[in-house]
Amino acid sequence: METFTSIVNWAKSWTAAEGRRNEYAEYLKGVSDWRQAWCPDKISVLLIAESHLVQERGDLKVVVKMTTKIPEKLPASYVRLVYCLGYGENELCSPHPENNGGTWQFWDIFGAIAGHDIDHTQPRKRDSTLEERMEWKLETLRTLRKMKVWLVDASVIDARGFQGATYVEMIRDSFVKFVLPTLGNKPEQVWVIGRKVGHALRDRDFEKIPRISDNSIISQPQDHDNERYLQGLRKLVHEVSAVT
Repeated sequence: METFTSIVNWAKSWTAAEGRRNEYAEYLKGVSDWRQAWCPDKISVLLIAESHLVQERGDLKVVVKMTTKIPEKLPASYVRLVYCLGYGENELCSPHPENNGGTWQFWDIFGAIAGHDIDHTQPRKRDSTLEERMEWKLETLRTLRKMKVWLVDASVIDARGFQGATYVEMIRDSFVKFVLPTLGNKPEQVWVIGRKVGHALRDRDFEKIPRISDNSIISQPQDHDNERYLQGLRKLVHEVSAVT
């Protein structure tokens, strides 16, 4: 918990100027626990997104309860991170969190990589049961771990609302101080999902990872230019399949 307390203390210097609320150390530990639960023993492909979503009122009281028997030992904490199986699935959460929409867009990216096909998307709620979605998600996560693909966030706190030079400085500071030290080896490939965070990290020499260039940055799924996003995703899937 000491590490996450230090992150909270670090974050205060950035959030105070923005008038933002801070996240608790317990919540940040939950983010780390869910991410680490699916970390491969060696990373071949590192995916970098921007950040998890900020802790909301009542989140620390939510318990994630799996309804199927699975061999993995998974956290019971609830966080707003794609790896958290309760995020977006109220049926797994007690009590139900507020505004628990989840990020099916990133599950679609996970599915595309795992299936080597951008049409390998998460089953939609209107067309599937909870058990069917959980089976798909768990199989996808197991495949990514076997492929040695892992997703991290450049920012260890919610990055929404930061702009301009402050955003760039915060992203780089977080990435160097808290994210890079978690990597056990140098990946063969690094991809950044999100042009804004990608531009903050590109063309710099960071320890433990290959240099990030425009060729390794793709748009977020919510890009207003959907074709640009799809072209980037196709390239990512093709390149990742070559090394996994």
